Amino acid sequence: MTTTPYGHTPTQQVESLIATASRLVALLEDECGRLRQIGPRDIVALQEDKSALIQSFEKQYRALEGNPTLLQVVAPALRAEMESAITHFAHVAAANERALRAARECNDRLLRAIADSVVRQQPGADTYDAAGIASRPAPKGASRPAMAINGRY
Repeated sequence: MTTTPYGHTPTQQVESLIATASRLVALLEDECGRLRQIGPRDIVALQEDKSALIQSFEKQYRALEGNPTLLQVVAPALRAEMESAITHFAHVAAANERALRAARECNDRLLRAIADSVVRQQPGADTYDAAGIASRPAPKGASRPAMAINGRY
């Protein structure tokens, strides 16, 4: 009987990969749903499981990919199920990446708008001439607040 480096039969290894891919797909779909409904603050709880599932999936996938002869002893129907699970995972992962990117861009735009608004509302000189002298000096005692949001704004 053929076994994988982890002591499982090739069939067990493929079944495990399918199960991991299915759990990861469910988690990514949940994360996408949460992003659409209430935003990124609710996805923090998923990150630990997501990281563990991704590491497990990658480890299992590499083990099978590194030894293609193992798949030769797996039933064709199970191989097809594995390929389907991997394809489905790839589609859901791409959708998840787009949702995360969109949420991040939305947050960045919001932070930029807040930072711009704060700067616009501050009293002070509007422009400086070539010598660095303000065209309209700031009122006495007024200063612009130092502000950094994530070190970017």
